[in-house]
Amino acid sequence: MSPRILPVFRFFVRCPLRRALRILLGAVILITAGCTESFPLQINGLSVKVYDGTTGRERTLVPGTEPYRAFAEWLKKNQKGWQPYLATPPASGTRIDLADGYRLQFFDDSVLLIGPGGVRCKNVASRDIAFLNESSQ
Repeated sequence: MSPRILPVFRFFVRCPLRRALRILLGAVILITAGCTESFPLQINGLSVKVYDGTTGRERTLVPGTEPYRAFAEWLKKNQKGWQPYLATPPASGTRIDLADGYRLQFFDDSVLLIGPGGVRCKNVASRDIAFLNESSQ
């Protein structure tokens, strides 16, 4: 006959495992939340090439145009909050090459910052990147 465990003691038997899982989950959340970086992204008044990976089209954002101003403003607002991206970057999406070996790649509701230090990611709302869909000459 096997020993019986009273219901009160069952909680204590399982408690160390639950506590360990809670601690692990809390640590993962803290580590992930705390791993954001800042990058001094800028275009310095130069023309910017925009490559559409889906259609193969290429166009230029020219200084003085509204899409160019919108992109420069977007860069100013999005220098902070980049998180490590641990997957392989997708082949599709819209790509913008920046100075110093950095590249932005927009896809779905995310943008990747690909550069010498690795790949970083940030969520982006489609209304905030409308400049990518506007045509400029």
